[in-house]
Amino acid sequence: MKSNIFAPTAAIYLFQHLHKIMPNHQIILADFDSFLTDDKIKGINAPLVTDKLEKPTEWENYDDYLIPRGQADICFPSDFQYLQHAYSEITSQPCSVYKNKDFVDMFALESWATTKNYYNPLREEYVNTSLLVTEYSKGQGPI
Repeated sequence: MKSNIFAPTAAIYLFQHLHKIMPNHQIILADFDSFLTDDKIKGINAPLVTDKLEKPTEWENYDDYLIPRGQADICFPSDFQYLQHAYSEITSQPCSVYKNKDFVDMFALESWATTKNYYNPLREEYVNTSLLVTEYSKGQGPI
């Protein structure tokens, strides 16, 4: 069975370009790692092609990404494990991947992100997001 593969070429180009012009850079990348809808388009890292309808809570998802320009939004999930590997191969620098909840737990004070009724949108709403964080090396100096 043949499967489509949607490669993150723009992310690879970003890594190559940053490494070339700013070898001592530090970055944090955040994006969706999956979508909370049915997969209409099949394949590895397949996009979600969607259009908002009249009501703000209604969406139409398409089963093809070859649609007229401007008709819908095309969003690709990010494969953070692949991006971590690609980043390290391109730059020879380590990086880490965190689920959003884990990142918030590690780096944010609870009081910063919790409402008066103890709701924490950073932990509870973004379950399908991840972050790639480069690791700081001593001697790199400021960017």
